[in-house]
Order: sequence, then C-alpha cells, then structure tokens
Amino acid sequence: MSWAVLGAGYSGIAVAAALLEAGLTVDVLDRRPVPGGLWVDGVYDDVRLITSRKVTSFPGHPMPDGPTFPTGPELLAYLQQVAASTGVTKRLRQCDVQSVTRSGRRWDVNGTSSCGVVGATGMFTRPRVPSLPG
Repeated sequence: MSWAVLGAGYSGIAVAAALLEAGLTVDVLDRRPVPGGLWVDGVYDDVRLITSRKVTSFPGHPMPDGPTFPTGPELLAYLQQVAASTGVTKRLRQCDVQSVTRSGRRWDVNGTSSCGVVGATGMFTRPRVPSLPG
C-alpha cells in the first residue's frame, strides 16, 4: 500500500522525494499533468522570489547558478528537475481529488486505499492574476 501525496508543488515534491528516499511507495496526485504547482500556471516571467537560491534549494539539490533571487520560470525548471531526479515525476498521476476519508488505519483517496495521506495543496489553488491597465 502506498502513501498519497496531494499536490506536486514545492511542498509536495519535497515530501514525496523524502518518502521515496525512505524506501516507501508514493502516489503523487495533482490536477496538473506535470510537477511544479502554481509555477506551472504561468506566474509572471519577471517575478523574482523573495528567498535566495541557497535557501530555496532542496537539501542535496542545489539550484543552478544565476542571480541571487531566481525568477518564476527558473524556479519551475528547478522544481521539475528535482522531481525528475528524485523519482517524483514517475509517481505523478493527474487527478482531481474529490474525497479523502479515513477507514480504520487506512485512508481512502477517491476510493483508493492509502496507508497515509499528505495534503500539500498549497494556498493558491486558483491563480489570482490582477487586471492592470497597460
């Protein structure tokens, strides 16, 4: 029986990679067909993170060299590279999770049994793009 990680953004990738590294079976469920979370949805190309490459990087997976504060597209490329190199991408299944219920010592996600569930859906499930003139 596997663990279900709901969400393939920054946190979902981190949790799924750690579970895989521990030798556990993982199913990563995300409504998108590729890892990267909200960064897949086209965050402004010129947006820059407010955290540096060094502190944003996953342990053992340094971000490639570049400006101190990476852009959105740079972070997306990094997240997708980490997901691929840790095996998370292979475990990703596009799925819109409709239900999570506990059944004794198991969890059911959309009717499929899991030994545990990690909710890593983030706080921005819908892109919020302001309408700015010009």
